[in-house]
Amino acid sequence: MILNLNCTQRRVLLLLQRESVNDIEEISGRLQIPLDIIRNAIETLAEYDVITTPDLTVAEITDIGNSYNLLFDESIDDELSHLNSCSADVLRYIRETGSKSTPMQSLAVYLNYPEWRISDSLDILENLGYPVRDIII
Repeated sequence: MILNLNCTQRRVLLLLQRESVNDIEEISGRLQIPLDIIRNAIETLAEYDVITTPDLTVAEITDIGNSYNLLFDESIDDELSHLNSCSADVLRYIRETGSKSTPMQSLAVYLNYPEWRISDSLDILENLGYPVRDIII
């Protein structure tokens, strides 16, 4: 299954994949996104069966949600055109290599960017809900 999640939906799912947090108010606080926007994201994620939410106060990740690879979300194709060149190159590299773990220094040499630009790009991509820091070490 390949979804086309928006940024908030990706960030919520990524948080749930990484941490055992299920209170929607805590999710809102951790992501620093207003509660009503989090609720909308939670409702949509529940429609996709990646989470369950009995009453919109808690969200439990499902097996489908745990195994969903955000790096292959359909949204990447749209995001690539809006990213700076370094961030887009990092995201393309990760997709092309199949999410293999790569040292930042090696990636910087391969893409011909200084490490600080790679690091900044990783921050940008993480903030968009892509788990790139799990891969680029």
